[in-house]
Amino acid sequence: MVGGDCISAHDPATGKEHWRWGSYNPERIRIWRQVAGVTPGDGVICVPLPRGTATVGIEPVGGTPQTRPALWRLDDVNPDVCYPAWYQGHFYLLDGDKRTLTKVESRTGRKVWSGALTDQGVIRASPIAADGRIYTISERGEVVIVEAGGETFKVLERIQMGEPVCQGSIAIACGQLFIRTGQNVYCIGKR
Repeated sequence: MVGGDCISAHDPATGKEHWRWGSYNPERIRIWRQVAGVTPGDGVICVPLPRGTATVGIEPVGGTPQTRPALWRLDDVNPDVCYPAWYQGHFYLLDGDKRTLTKVESRTGRKVWSGALTDQGVIRASPIAADGRIYTISERGEVVIVEAGGETFKVLERIQMGEPVCQGSIAIACGQLFIRTGQNVYCIGKR
C-alpha cells in the first residue's frame, strides 16, 4: 500500500503489516496526497511519490522492515496521477502534466528513453501495454501508440477520437482495446 507518508506491505489474510518504507513527508504536510499507486514487476515495486517529487524502485524482500532497500530513485521522472505500466522488464512512467513517457529498466532504474507524447491536453489516464506497444490517451481524446521495444522513443500512431474529456485508461481484453471517451465507449480489434 502507498500513502502520503510511506509504503507498507501487509498480509492479505490478516492485514498485519510486514514492513514499511519512508517517511517521504518529514514535515508532515497534511495535504500531501497520493494519487498514483504502486506497480510491481521483475521483483521490484515502482512507486511514484506524492506531488511529483520522485519515483523509486523498492525491493519487497530482503533486509529488515527498518532497512528496506530502495534500488533506485528518479528525481526528474514522476507520474503523479498516472500509474506506471510494467511490460517486458521495463516500467513506463507517464508524466501527464508534461505529457512525457519514460521507459525505465525495472531492476536498475536506468532511463532507456523519454519522449513527448502529445500537445493535445494533459493526460490523466494510465499507460497500458500489449503486443509490443504502449497505449495512452490525452484528455482531449488523442490516442498515442508508442513502440515498447528498442532503445529509442518511437511513436507508431496518433488517433484523434474527437470526444473529450477523456480521463479513463484504455483497457485491453480478449485481443481488443476498449477506449472510453467523454461520450462513448469504443471496442477496437479484429472480428
